[in-house]
Amino acid sequence: MHRELNPVSEWYMYTVMEDDRFIWGRNTDYEFTILNQELKPIKKIIKDYDPVKITKEEREKIIAERFGERGVPAFITLKFPDHYTPWLYFICDDVGGFYVRTFKKNDQGHLKCDYFDKDGIYRLFFFLPPEELLYYIRNNKAYSFINENEDGIPIVIRYLMEWR
Repeated sequence: MHRELNPVSEWYMYTVMEDDRFIWGRNTDYEFTILNQELKPIKKIIKDYDPVKITKEEREKIIAERFGERGVPAFITLKFPDHYTPWLYFICDDVGGFYVRTFKKNDQGHLKCDYFDKDGIYRLFFFLPPEELLYYIRNNKAYSFINENEDGIPIVIRYLMEWR
């Protein structure tokens, strides 16, 4: 039996916001839906974005990460899309906003994070190194996680956020 596989994951993601609203999105679109406490849709947030092409080097890296030294099994055919999904994941903060990690890179190779306020209005963006995963934002501090340093120890980085 032969299988065709898209190695760029597509999924739904959802979480509860700070005031018990619910937010969800599917990473095939740059679109999020916010539901109230009764789970009725109250807002749809749609953002334009420039699709990020998947390079040959990135395809090779994805294959190595997924299949290791053995390579792709003979019964699987990889079918890469031309572009990454619009976003990788999102998280909420303690004041009703949310942050979206995208695949857009700056000149240093850092990945773009977009910020939307409690009203769903796009406010700003910033970049983080690709190995840092933003996972918690509280009291004007952002916490990111690196899977491990050279000694194999996980690292948490805390940033102080200044709003101007």
